[in-house]
Amino acid sequence: VAAELRAQLKELEAAGAGDEKKQGIRDELQNIELVIPVLEMTDRFSGLERKVQLKASKWKEATEDSPRKVVQIQVVAKWGGELTVNGLAQAQDLGSRLRHALYPDDPTGLLRLHSSFRHDFKIYSSQEGRCQITAAAFTKGFLDLDGDIIPILVSLVTREKYAQSLLDEPVPKKLRDQVKKKIEELMLSYQDLGEVFEAACPTDHTGLREAAYRIGSPLQKLHTIRYDVLEYIQEIAASKDRTFQEMRRHQPGAKLKEGSEEEDPHEDCGDDAVPLGIQVPVGPGVQIP
Repeated sequence: VAAELRAQLKELEAAGAGDEKKQGIRDELQNIELVIPVLEMTDRFSGLERKVQLKASKWKEATEDSPRKVVQIQVVAKWGGELTVNGLAQAQDLGSRLRHALYPDDPTGLLRLHSSFRHDFKIYSSQEGRCQITAAAFTKGFLDLDGDIIPILVSLVTREKYAQSLLDEPVPKKLRDQVKKKIEELMLSYQDLGEVFEAACPTDHTGLREAAYRIGSPLQKLHTIRYDVLEYIQEIAASKDRTFQEMRRHQPGAKLKEGSEEEDPHEDCGDDAVPLGIQVPVGPGVQIP
């Protein structure tokens, strides 16, 4: 797709097309180039947690000569999160406790039924990776199984269409889009949430109302967090350098001779090492103004 857009852009430039049309191609190309490194990630964007969706956003109506066609799509590349070690332990413990609660006088009775295939035991899960892993960990504790989670997930957790039908109906897209738009307006505003309290926090929940007052201006709060994080990183870098120099002074024979050059503390680092004080881009993302 990116190659096709680059070719179209070259053709437009060669033909002397208008700036508006070329800018449209540039915007699409920029969006594709932002998605490419995400799709090529190998450390995080992989396995059950990854999710790529193609959504039709614009259609060309059908005519007598051609059927209805998609002319513009929206690509959603999403990492759904990874279940933590504590989350795995909690799900497994929940399964074990449920087994003892259902069979208080004979907690091994269910295990004997399972080992002899004399019962119909099913665990249903949605397609979300973290939900599947949670279901598998619960099953491991419920049936007191040994081994890795993945074989349990493949053999005992059901993710078919029927399992999806058991889930609650999602909120209609129109309402979801309205909620998202409202949240975006609030989060990207310098206006104090206390001044628009009824719109920002329409609830009687005491904790949420208190949180809204404490946040104040969401965008200003994000600027503050960014400044504090950068300052903290700089302090860590300075502390690291001071500790290094202190260790060198206390090492036998480490005293520098007069006129000699000081050794570079990063000399033994690998080629891909980055000093702590240097800001390094971590990939595409929203830039806070």
